[in-house]
Amino acid sequence: MPNRTGAAYCRACGALLATLDPIRGAIRAGASSSLSMKGRFQRPPLAADGFLYALSRDGVLSQLSSRPGANARQMAQIEASPAAFNRAALVNVSGADRQGLVRGRVFLTVNAARVEAVSLLDGLSTVLYEAHPAEPIVANRSEGDTTGFKGLAANGEFFAFVLRNERGDNLLTLQYLDQDRPGEQPITLEGGQVAGPAMCDRQIVFCTKRQAALYDQETQTPFVLDLPSDFEPLFSPCSEDLHIAPGSMPFAIEPRDLDRHTIHIAGLSGGGAGLLQIDFEQDKKSFRPVPRGSSLSANGDGVACLAVLDSVEVFGAEGAKVHRTRLQPGMPAYYAAPYVASFSEVDFVGRHRVNLASSSRSIDLQFEDDRCNEDSCCGIYLLGPDVAVAYLDVGAGDQGEGLRLARWSPR
Repeated sequence: MPNRTGAAYCRACGALLATLDPIRGAIRAGASSSLSMKGRFQRPPLAADGFLYALSRDGVLSQLSSRPGANARQMAQIEASPAAFNRAALVNVSGADRQGLVRGRVFLTVNAARVEAVSLLDGLSTVLYEAHPAEPIVANRSEGDTTGFKGLAANGEFFAFVLRNERGDNLLTLQYLDQDRPGEQPITLEGGQVAGPAMCDRQIVFCTKRQAALYDQETQTPFVLDLPSDFEPLFSPCSEDLHIAPGSMPFAIEPRDLDRHTIHIAGLSGGGAGLLQIDFEQDKKSFRPVPRGSSLSANGDGVACLAVLDSVEVFGAEGAKVHRTRLQPGMPAYYAAPYVASFSEVDFVGRHRVNLASSSRSIDLQFEDDRCNEDSCCGIYLLGPDVAVAYLDVGAGDQGEGLRLARWSPR
């Protein structure tokens, strides 16, 4: 039902529209402002309660408000700075831990030796898992492999990562935030490079060069299939045809069905880039090539967007959606409920037009900065009533502004 701009309640059903569309006022396309965080960053910020949280390469976890002129506030210092090279998670733990190790909003980090949780309430850090030296966590360790698709996946109940045992096999490992509940290692894949894990709706996926796996934690059902011999998964964003946004994983996970578990893996086949669709129950695999300039990106909750020429396809959010517009090649798209957010085509280098489209509304926002491109743009966020685009400046020094944001707010 169409409603006037800024309406608080739906005139058809009476629902509070703020719960459906957080952008309640009009946003002027050219009225952007800039925010930034000092330091060097390799991964995108994570959002919660109207704030952004980012971990710098020297282990500083900072909080930034989207308000005009806001300055970043240091929350904690992580001793093991290689955690900044890996995918982190931000979850809300609501009384699940009977021993009281962590509670409330926590920022989870991972490196080869441990998983830590930083409380966003008091900044205290807690080690949740410590790996045995003979079975390290599969994680990026240094500058040389920082672009690898590694890290952890988590929700408010458990976190998942991959261990490598002495034989070189890769074990999907789940540890529960309820310390009375034992951990699980439901899947083992053959050795080699690893991408993952990623999670959407309690479906956890990861892959090696030869195999792909999915674990449905809800039903405790594991699936493993061999990959086609002519398909090579992407283990770093090295394809010119298909860009993987910084901080994203090369997976798109379809919503769980009782009789069907389906994932898509970004990779190369026949000399071109695309997505390999895998239907585990039916043991079916089909490769879908994509044109040059496509991109794959994922939200922190695992919802993924494939941007191809003139459309954005969304996986993992209330069924797949397709939004059609002429896109800026290589730039990522994101699902920021209820909007599909993408970069529309422009005719000037460094100029950007961000389109937010929902079933009842379309908003175009503009800004200029040539440091925002397909290799640096890492997120589009709705922060309360505000909209923010985040991008990295990996060449910034420790005192440089390594994380930048273009921001818009309703009038």
